[in-house]
Amino acid sequence: MRVIAAIVFLGCLPILCQSNSGELRIQVTGPSGFGVRTTVHITCSANQYRKDLSTNDLGYLDIQSLPYGVYQLEIE
Repeated sequence: MRVIAAIVFLGCLPILCQSNSGELRIQVTGPSGFGVRTTVHITCSANQYRKDLSTNDLGYLDIQSLPYGVYQLEIE
């Protein structure tokens, strides 16, 4: 009986590892192909998520722990 309980417990561990969020990686470049430092507005009306973020000097932006949903990006 203990063996069966251990197998069930170990089989459920991967469920605990699942997350309810994702990650978005973008790069903004200008006409010359070089990265551009700019502001990115990201919004999701379904989960009331709204942030204003900036890219780095190379134009890269990583947004981590982003709740799942449909987002609108606006790049200035």
